[in-house]
Amino acid sequence: MNPTQVNIDPNNKDPFYRYKRSNVLIKPSRKNEKMTQFVNLNEITHQLCMKMGDTTTRKTIAHDLSNQILRRIKKRLGVNINIDDTGIFINGNILAESIESIINDLVVKYLLCPQCKLPEWDGITCTACGKHVSETQHPPVQVQPPPVAESSITEVDNEPLNTEDPIYNELIALYDERDHAKLNNIEYKHIDKRLTKIWNKLI
Repeated sequence: MNPTQVNIDPNNKDPFYRYKRSNVLIKPSRKNEKMTQFVNLNEITHQLCMKMGDTTTRKTIAHDLSNQILRRIKKRLGVNINIDDTGIFINGNILAESIESIINDLVVKYLLCPQCKLPEWDGITCTACGKHVSETQHPPVQVQPPPVAESSITEVDNEPLNTEDPIYNELIALYDERDHAKLNNIEYKHIDKRLTKIWNKLI
């Protein structure tokens, strides 16, 4: 077993479990001794969604996972996060175990299939066991909202949308419209822009 990797499912202790991710790698910042650099966030998020959908879907989910992990680090640990061309820097001397716990909570809550418990679930379809739900039954927006700029990381409560809220119905309609466009090879970038605009207001 590679000591630099762990099972994606934190509750699975099988050493031969084939779904792995890298351990969290952190190091003291060279810029400021009171800051911690998170070295391999992008590597981890791409490993987490390696089995989910097509390339475009995986990139979208990986980007969102990075944002979600950083939001949770900020909120749970009560720290500020700075991102620039040289990396991701967290104020304070942060333990890798604290970040591992945050990632594991996110995996259990969102990335494991509710039926087979394998990390091939994108919120709609599991590529491992074939479980599928419609977006109306389980809108993916509750799991993976369109990515926002990393420079605008803010705290979020991750509460489910109120189904009586007109915004909820608008989101569902837009996702249905996008699915129809994709199935019929119709341009849908304008729909994505509308979705992103709504989500930016919500978060």
